[in-house]
Amino acid sequence: MKHFLMDLLAAILALSGAGSAEEMGEEEMERYRHFAGHPLQINRLPAARLRASGIFTDYQLAAIEDYRARNGDILGPTEFALVDGIGPDAAEALVHFVSFEPAAYSGKGRLRQDLTVRGGVRDKDGTEWLTAAKYHLEAGRRAEFFWSSSRPYSAESFVPGTLSLALYGRGGASLVAGDFAARFGQGLALWSGFSMSGFSSVAAFRRNPTGFAPTGSFSPSLSGVAGEFSAGRWRFSAGVASPALRSFLAGKESSDRTLIPLAAATFLGRRGQFGVQGVWRNGAVVSADGVLGLGHWTLFGEAALSSRVVTEDGYGIRRTRVAALGGVSWAPAYRVKFALLGRYYPSGFYSPLAGAVRSY
Repeated sequence: MKHFLMDLLAAILALSGAGSAEEMGEEEMERYRHFAGHPLQINRLPAARLRASGIFTDYQLAAIEDYRARNGDILGPTEFALVDGIGPDAAEALVHFVSFEPAAYSGKGRLRQDLTVRGGVRDKDGTEWLTAAKYHLEAGRRAEFFWSSSRPYSAESFVPGTLSLALYGRGGASLVAGDFAARFGQGLALWSGFSMSGFSSVAAFRRNPTGFAPTGSFSPSLSGVAGEFSAGRWRFSAGVASPALRSFLAGKESSDRTLIPLAAATFLGRRGQFGVQGVWRNGAVVSADGVLGLGHWTLFGEAALSSRVVTEDGYGIRRTRVAALGGVSWAPAYRVKFALLGRYYPSGFYSPLAGAVRSY
């Protein structure tokens, strides 16, 4: 058992890019532990559901879909490692979070539920209580629901917390209502949730975009509605976030009634993917990104343009800035990998939902 736990931790660090468990947020660790206990059925689940997990890259998902279409079910870890885009290195980590039931497998009980409750008590100028609860409901292949709420020591009562409902359709279509995460490109324009700020491992150099996905985080940053659908090799994503709704679910009052539009389009090719995305919040940020695989080499990068009106000396001035990052990774042999990254963040670059490496 001890050996298995060490292998699982190593797999989590390899996929996340973190150098140790302490560098990762609690929500990120819980997400990986959830899928370790409830493996993703890669022969049965639709692509939208696999993508929302955040475990796979889009290139890996395209490779899995292509392999299943040509060869049928993936029957085990050995065959999984032979899938183009996976390979033995990634398969060794991913195998902790997937299962290989045949596509025709009916399973027992399509409804799966998890409830976690935690608590604490301390005596500091009177007895104070800490309580937290998290619930996850999975309804077959087509829907899942998250709820989480906590009452810190200093709070007087519970708050609604996090409410996130996701519906998955055919052809890669999905709809998320309530709280959601948004991760696109390399994080220069549109990225929410956990993001590594440094380079603890080679895997930390490149982001793994997952699009819109439900979340069970105790402190999500986006609330509203978002959806995605695929047309051929293109995937289109659009959503609207409401700061007022997020404040309400957090048990706070807000006078911010604005709506934040989010949009993206991604082309999935055989060698990589390319996309554009944008967010409008007191200004606009648009970006273009790409990932290209060339054998042992992987090229990746993103360029973003921000524009907003700022007040200087009593005058409104439109400030436009361009930021960019680009990198390359090289894996000449099994378990051997090198990476190089260049980045440029000018003073005044505006990106309210950035998640690139040290974008702040």
